[in-house]
Amino acid sequence: MATQKHIDTDTLDSWWYQQDFNTMEKITGFKQTDFPLENGSDDFVEACDNFWEKLSYEDKLSHYNEFN
Repeated sequence: MATQKHIDTDTLDSWWYQQDFNTMEKITGFKQTDFPLENGSDDFVEACDNFWEKLSYEDKLSHYNEFN
């Protein structure tokens, strides 16, 4: 069994903030089209970022491993 190296939280967060909307939708379950257009994509991105920030380290790492 391969040993997984530790990835620090800053690396996980940096990875998250580089994701495209498609990946954000897959991870959060939110759809960009469900948010008002008045603010462009700001409301969608804010909701996704709030979702990410509330995840545990283990959950962030799981998403990182799945989508990276």
